[in-house]
Amino acid sequence: MSAASAADDHVFIASAHTGPIAQLRLYSWDLVSAVGIPIASLFVVGIARRSRSLRELTVRMKNALVDSDWRSMITPASLFVAALSLHALLLLISSIHAQRDLLVFVPVICIAAAQTLLELLGTGKLN
Repeated sequence: MSAASAADDHVFIASAHTGPIAQLRLYSWDLVSAVGIPIASLFVVGIARRSRSLRELTVRMKNALVDSDWRSMITPASLFVAALSLHALLLLISSIHAQRDLLVFVPVICIAAAQTLLELLGTGKLN
C-alpha cells in the first residue's frame, strides 16, 4: 500500500443524502448486504419477538434512573450496548456514508440472528 492510498483511506466525503433518516435508510440496506438476507430476516424476527421484553427493559431502565439506582444498570452487556449505540448515533448525525463503518455491527447481528434461530428451532416453529 503506498503512502498516497493510505492517506486517502481516511478522507471522508459527505454523503449526498443528508439527514439522519436518509442515513438510517442507507445504512440499513448496507447491513442487509453485509450479513445477507437470511441473517437480516432472522434478526428482524428476533427483534419483533422480543419487542414486549424490550419495552419492559426500557421501563425498568427508566425507573432505575429515576430512583437513583443507576448502578444496577452497569453490566458488561450494558457497556457494549452503550458503545454500539454511541457509534450508531455518531454515524447517523455525521452525514458521512462509508460501508466499512458498519463492520462493528455485523457480529452482533449474527449472534442475535443465531439466538433467534435456536429459539425458533427449540419451539418447533421451523420443524
